Amino acid sequence: MIAAGGAVLASGSLGDRAAGPCGGHPVRGGIRLPDPVTIEAPVFTRAGRFHGYVAYRIGCYGSVRRIGRVGSLFPQDAAYGGLDPGVWWALRHGHLVIGQGRRSVWRSHGEFRARYGVGAVELGARTVAFSYGSNLYLAPLRGAERMVGRAEFALGFTRGGVYTISWTHGLLLRSDSGTIRKMFVHWTTDYFAARGRLYFIAHGVLMRASGARVRPLVSLAKLRMSRDTGLQPLSADRWSQAPGGLFELEDNDRLTVLRSDGEVFATVSSGGTFTPPVVAPGERAVAFVVSTPQGTETDVLRAGARTATLVHFERVHFPACSGGATVQWYGSWLLYSDSAGGLVAIDTTGARWVVDLTRLVKRLPSVRNGFTADWGTQGPEL
Repeated sequence: MIAAGGAVLASGSLGDRAAGPCGGHPVRGGIRLPDPVTIEAPVFTRAGRFHGYVAYRIGCYGSVRRIGRVGSLFPQDAAYGGLDPGVWWALRHGHLVIGQGRRSVWRSHGEFRARYGVGAVELGARTVAFSYGSNLYLAPLRGAERMVGRAEFALGFTRGGVYTISWTHGLLLRSDSGTIRKMFVHWTTDYFAARGRLYFIAHGVLMRASGARVRPLVSLAKLRMSRDTGLQPLSADRWSQAPGGLFELEDNDRLTVLRSDGEVFATVSSGGTFTPPVVAPGERAVAFVVSTPQGTETDVLRAGARTATLVHFERVHFPACSGGATVQWYGSWLLYSDSAGGLVAIDTTGARWVVDLTRLVKRLPSVRNGFTADWGTQGPEL
């Protein structure tokens, strides 16, 4: 159930409005953002070939200037690894290289030349795990890789080993050497590993494993959710897959956000198609976008709430099976963007200030093919 109107979050309820480089309060009658916004758009030639990216920075008061492409934490040839922040992989001279940040930490002894064959890369304190051609490999940080399972993928490291999913054995805990220490459940479609723990649904009950120890958290029936419920971790922003301390359960009728111990953070009845909620600073609220036949609703769900509050409505229609919208937090503000070219900054405090940047962005060259948007002053100026 979505509650429209009224103050969303009392001033200061998510902490003071982040001053950033802009500071102060919005001034009515003109653009005033809490932080600059960076947008990046792909560029194509007249023949339709990809020709790189162009990036712009929208200043606090609406000034626009072109900047260099937003930088990456990864090397240029790297691909994203997994849920661990900053973990990446690359193929160099036929060898698989795994790293974190700008630094490589492990290089394969054998050759792995097919880039499309690499998947599910995880980095532990003493061990790396990855799949290649659907086979699971483990290796000490200073040693050679060894295949330990077929049709198996790493999920994340924990005390004394690594969690994996095997198409033949189900959810497993393997030691750093590859020995199977525990079989948790033979088959489940809903699971994830985060912060050294494994969460999964078995026989209608949400379970949590820490190392080899398993405990039930809560039954789906108690939460009034069906057996078709999906499970996934929530992150602090839409760019990072690194989970925080909250995760969601969702079925056709209800969205429930839980804490890591299974305690209900907040719950709301479904009324459309949800985007994955993003977590506000301090984990005091989550925000998400609901797609309806009329357009998109940006909603905020506070801790302990059973109704979400509508903070913005956008009358937009996406082609069937394509398009969508996302939001990300900056202090108590949200940045909404959609695949139809909409870009809006939303103050979620009692001020309810909305800064629509859509017309400004659509006047910029080379954004007709879509763009990504982010808070921040990233990228060197040209």
